[in-house]
Amino acid sequence: MKIGLIHPFYTYDPQKKNRPFPFGVAYIANFLIQKGHKAEILDLNTTYLKKGEIVNLLKSWDCDIFGISSLSGGFAYTKSLASLLKENFDLPIIVGGPLGTHNPEVVLKHTAVDICVVGQGECTTYEILENFGRLDKVRGIAYKGKRGEITRNPQTGLMPLDNMPWPAYQIMQMQDYIWDGASPDMDSKRLYKKGLRVMQMITGRGCPMGCNFCSKVMDRKTLVRPVDDIIKEIKFLMKEYGINGISFRDELYILNRKHAVELSGKLKDLNIIWMGQGRVDRVDSDLIKYMKECGCVSLGFGIESGSQRMLNLMNKGQTVKQIENAMKICRKLDMDMKVQLVLGYPGEDKETVRETVQFFKMVGHPGRRFHLITPLPGSVLYNDLVKKGTIKDEAGYLTELSKRESGFSKGLPLINLTQFSDEELYKIKLETETLMERNYRAYLWSHPFEIYRYLRERLIYKRYLFHPEWLIARLLEKAGLFSNSKKDSQDKKASRIKHLDYRLNCKI
Repeated sequence: MKIGLIHPFYTYDPQKKNRPFPFGVAYIANFLIQKGHKAEILDLNTTYLKKGEIVNLLKSWDCDIFGISSLSGGFAYTKSLASLLKENFDLPIIVGGPLGTHNPEVVLKHTAVDICVVGQGECTTYEILENFGRLDKVRGIAYKGKRGEITRNPQTGLMPLDNMPWPAYQIMQMQDYIWDGASPDMDSKRLYKKGLRVMQMITGRGCPMGCNFCSKVMDRKTLVRPVDDIIKEIKFLMKEYGINGISFRDELYILNRKHAVELSGKLKDLNIIWMGQGRVDRVDSDLIKYMKECGCVSLGFGIESGSQRMLNLMNKGQTVKQIENAMKICRKLDMDMKVQLVLGYPGEDKETVRETVQFFKMVGHPGRRFHLITPLPGSVLYNDLVKKGTIKDEAGYLTELSKRESGFSKGLPLINLTQFSDEELYKIKLETETLMERNYRAYLWSHPFEIYRYLRERLIYKRYLFHPEWLIARLLEKAGLFSNSKKDSQDKKASRIKHLDYRLNCKI
């Protein structure tokens, strides 16, 4: 059989910079190809095709079935896309990914989708193709019967990654996914190496931690890939596409310390730079020092809050002291940190916000923008809200979630779980970010060596020394003699409106 695999649109970037690699459809495609089936991939995040263009392209493929891998925030677009496919092809439609895993009944009831894959997609999709017409024999799916009734089969076990084929690079437009000279994960190091070409990869799947706000396709189960296979794949990418940087997109790179150390050591021999996601309770000075020696230039940390009370409520499994220790180690070793912060979890109040501000002031770090808590399907937080009746209409909730960029609240909260009004919460977010940045600048004045680091990153890594007109413009703006703020604001507003227009109207 031949399957057309589609990665639905969920973020707008007309320049096509820093595009997310569609791991779901890419892995499934190559798995099916290795098993003797045929597959094509359409990534609507890189093409922005309209209805007629999508139909014409898919007609040229002559598929027997379609598969869509979607985030929960892609519900509305996936619904519209499934209708388009049914109207023009009348072929079976599968939906997988977080959307199919966490809300299969909602998807099957409210869309033209026929089958939802619950959990890992490769083996289950293969079983669907092999047993179409006998879906009762396929584990790990939910599907519509002939009269529209919904059946959910028992869950399938996890498939080890030891013999998992690589993503289907051979049928993909790879240049769409190579980050040329820049990476959002290596912000201060983006000019660390001239001609930087960064590719995204995963070394394992899943995360064993139990953070209440986190949505997990594999629950808390984890799988890791053999180190030698990872290195072999990187060598292939280096040879075929000139890659010299890797952004590991694992939920947690340091799943297993022994595995992380072994992989880091072999990465050193490749002479590339790389980054990954860590946890403050799983790192120490020796590990970070070794990873840096092996080419690691940035580590991500899900810090979330500087309030121990909030960390406990979130079931984060880490302490403020551990956060402080990890951040001090990274600063001492000059390891770039990407800190992730959230605001608005149930229990958040002015005191917990103050504690977060004071923590970052104490450690001398500017923090980062906050994401307002958005309950995602599959998380403990979401499930509790459904049980309590706070979220009564899941289809309606998913539709509203679809209006948010990548499913996150960039403006007012989608659902407010605090004592504040929506406007107050958003105002607190902006004021807290500003205050933390102000505290950091004050910290710099009392720490000369930190000023040196700050200037090095801002002047060298951000091109000010290579483009002095940028620096002059910034100085003039500070002096009040020149301002581009109105134009910048208009440009950002226009881009945002265009993005929302594309999402809300589902211009597929």
